Amino acid sequence: MKKIIFASGLLALMVAATSCDKYDIYPEEFDGVFAIRDAGNREMTLYSTDDQAKVSFVVLKGGYDPEHASSATIKVMDDAEFADYQESSGNVSYVKIAKECYSFTAPHTDAYSVEFNFDNADERYKVADLYILPGELKNWLDNNQALVDGKTPVIPVKLVSDVDSVSAYNNMVVVMPKVEVPVLNIDVTGIVPRTVNSSTLTPGNSIYSPDGTYSIPCTNPWGFTLHVEASPQEVLAYNDANGSKYEPLTPDMYTLVEDYHFAPGTTSMPINLQIDLSKLQLLKTYAIAVKLADPAITWDSSNNPGSALNIADNVVIYTVRVFEAVQLEKIPLSSACVIAPDMETTEGSIDNLFDNNTSTYYHSAWSRTVDRSEPYASYLEITLPEAKTYFRFNVTTRDTQDARGHINWVRLFGTNDINNWPTEPFAEVQDMKQQLNGAAVTGVFGSDEEPFEAPEPYKYIRFSVYQMNNGTMLTQPSSGSVFWHASELELFGY
Repeated sequence: MKKIIFASGLLALMVAATSCDKYDIYPEEFDGVFAIRDAGNREMTLYSTDDQAKVSFVVLKGGYDPEHASSATIKVMDDAEFADYQESSGNVSYVKIAKECYSFTAPHTDAYSVEFNFDNADERYKVADLYILPGELKNWLDNNQALVDGKTPVIPVKLVSDVDSVSAYNNMVVVMPKVEVPVLNIDVTGIVPRTVNSSTLTPGNSIYSPDGTYSIPCTNPWGFTLHVEASPQEVLAYNDANGSKYEPLTPDMYTLVEDYHFAPGTTSMPINLQIDLSKLQLLKTYAIAVKLADPAITWDSSNNPGSALNIADNVVIYTVRVFEAVQLEKIPLSSACVIAPDMETTEGSIDNLFDNNTSTYYHSAWSRTVDRSEPYASYLEITLPEAKTYFRFNVTTRDTQDARGHINWVRLFGTNDINNWPTEPFAEVQDMKQQLNGAAVTGVFGSDEEPFEAPEPYKYIRFSVYQMNNGTMLTQPSSGSVFWHASELELFGY
């Protein structure tokens, strides 16, 4: 058998010649040269419930003389060839899969090779299909755990020719099948949020149907019914674990189909959940958790596959919030209505925050001692033209980069008695540095759709900077490094 080693980039040239061409890139004695397209390792996932899986091998013919009649054989290595391959390659962690698990024919026969005859120039490639039996493979793996422990089961396939040359770089495929038990799952997990503008709701158009599909990644020869249920306890448990305040939907607010019949051949079904938005209170976030019932599966008659199918015990929490579309108006701000007890007297006037000029800026104190005690830290006290309930704000950083003073954490306090302030904020925003991450950049916090909501309309607001990028604002500024600054502040309310 003649051989030559050549670069794999020549594979494209092997199929590009016309019937009358000679390939001068090959010596004349190499009339025919064979290669496998996509040679190398091939990983694949099989499901134990599938009848069979197919691996295709494309054998390419090239060489000096395209009209040369040629032949080649693609085959699964025998034990001796595989031992030689392991010794020469060093891949001793491979273990060869038994022959009863695969064949070059379907139905399965003892066919472990395919011979190709290329009779003329028009025949430039041929295809061989290897059929793997996932059920047989799973049984073999289960019965030979000691043999395969810590090793990679493989089907080693090689290309040979008794009359022509074979590329030494593209003459082998190592098939690495992995058998998995399929999992019945839903394609959404965790929290699935939805906000709805109340102005879009009309009689007969107030139903929200969340997305979510239960599916299996394999054939379904059995037939079964999946059972799910709503669980308010899962919502409350999530609130406790994450500090959220989702209100569990009550049964009058939704309908949930709890039984889904997967007839034989059916592999997916969408969840059937309908939430009546007209029954939800504005600006309150509701939630419904959907989980597997007990039992989760009822099999059709005697088709129970036993352990051939797993079921993912995932809980999906759908949240929904209906807001009333309002246009928050910009509140005019100036030193006439904003007090800054923590202003640095040597720079950074408060009016610089409201002059639409990013080259000027406000700067908190760094050269004098001020009161920055809990819970207000460094704050601006704002008198509103009228009491408001909903707020949002924008902050713009200085146009010169000094990231130490970028605002990172803001608390909003409100009152109608300027001499009596609450100790708990009605809203706070943390990790603002994700937006305020450069010079003269504007961060937008809150929106008309998702404003910060006070428990009642407030006439007075404290914009409290609790933390800047360099640390907490509770520290006294004597070190000269505890301060915050910004070039613009815009406040919107309704």
